Amino acid sequence: MTRPPAAGDLAHIDCWIFDLDNTLYPPTVDLFRQIDVRMKAFIARELSLSLDDAFRLQKQYYRAHGTTLRGLMLNHGTDPEAFLDFVHDIDHAVLGPMPDLRQALTALPGRRLIYTNGTSRHAEQVIGRLGIADLFTDIFDIRAGAYLPKPDPAPYDKMVKTLDITPARAA
Repeated sequence: MTRPPAAGDLAHIDCWIFDLDNTLYPPTVDLFRQIDVRMKAFIARELSLSLDDAFRLQKQYYRAHGTTLRGLMLNHGTDPEAFLDFVHDIDHAVLGPMPDLRQALTALPGRRLIYTNGTSRHAEQVIGRLGIADLFTDIFDIRAGAYLPKPDPAPYDKMVKTLDITPARAA
């Protein structure tokens, strides 16, 4: 059984990088379900497909390209901004303050960043609803990564350079 790191094991960390969706809030909130529904609707409208066919294509592109957006861009020339604006137009009110999360994040020394395949606007709305927006110094989003999704190494490299991160001191 692996033991959790002792406090001293992490003493060299001065930059904490967090994923957003289903990481800073629990998956049980099911916020992504709203995004998923909107992705399917966008694809159906843009490509004149049934909702079932749009869903199949959405999942196919996600598996093949890392994000549905990347697949749409490469295979159909989809405007990424139109897609992102549409799919992130959701009800964030299902999220609320999470004092325990705030306390845990506050205890981390150094900078806290978000790296998301979503947009910074979506991330700002999420962390605002969670009551933790003031704890983060930066958001690196899909736009900043030139629409290349995680886990492609290129946006990670760009994030490290852009946000002046020392990888050996980051978690």
